[in-house]
Order: sequence, then C-alpha cells, then structure tokens
Amino acid sequence: RAQQSAKEGDNAALEAEAFFREALSLSPKPTALAGTQADLCHFLSTQRRFAEAQRLCRRSLELSREEGHAEGVCNAHEYLGMLHHMQGDVAKAETSFRRAVAVADEGVKPQRLCSALTNLCVFLWRLGRASEAEAHCERCVDTGQGLRAGEVLRAIRASGAQSG
Repeated sequence: RAQQSAKEGDNAALEAEAFFREALSLSPKPTALAGTQADLCHFLSTQRRFAEAQRLCRRSLELSREEGHAEGVCNAHEYLGMLHHMQGDVAKAETSFRRAVAVADEGVKPQRLCSALTNLCVFLWRLGRASEAEAHCERCVDTGQGLRAGEVLRAIRASGAQSG
C-alpha cells in the first residue's frame, strides 16, 4: 500500500511539473510568466532539485525586476528563502526572507506583504528566535490580512507560555 501511494505521489509530481512546463512554453513573452517560473522553482525545491529550482527563481527574479514588478520580486525572494532553508543554508535563507520583506515594504499589496512577513516569522521561530518572529507576525496581523500569521502568533505565544 505504501509503495502504491508513493508511486501515485510520484506520478502526481510528474504531472504537475509537466503542467508548469507547458504553461511556460505557451507564453509568447517570457516576462509574462515570471510568477509561474517562481512557482515551478518552489515546486522543484520540494522535490529536492535545488540547482534547477535556483536557476528558475533567479530567472523569475531577473524578469520581475526588468518589468518593475515588485510583487514578483518579493515572491521570488520568498521562494529563494524557502529553497535555501531546505538546503540548510540558514544565512542565505534569512537574507532572502529579509529581502522579500524589504521589497514588500516599498509597496506591494497587503496580502504579499503579509506573506513575506509570515514566512520570515515562521523561519525565525523555527530557529528559536521567538520574540523576533513574534514581531513580524504581529506586523502582518496589523495589516488585517494575517489569518495564518494570527495562528502562528498564537502558537508562538503558547509555546513560550509552556516553556516559561
């Protein structure tokens, strides 16, 4: 049963990758799909295909910058943060998450700002830096877009109460 489930998961992953690649091939203008490249980067990261994922994230970042698309730049930095964290490179991950927040602070939709803050919050919390994490989640919650950040914030506070 476990083997069948693993095989089905592998097939689903192959199908998802095929859809991403087909979407990328259909665009007459590469910059139009910078977000899809970033999403494929994240997907490949979850498959532990880091070198290919990083190339796609970097390309997405480059295209988003060329277009002056701050949301795309922020998104690519978030995915690079996740990729670096999966690879165990904490310093690069933190730099990427902080860059995402810096770009978001320059003016993106509140949802994107909140995503960047929440990702930084979760990352810092996993590193044991709860008070710093809490501040970023609080900032997200203050935007009114922080449903997930609110859940994380409650978990941070509950874990602090249990350990204190």
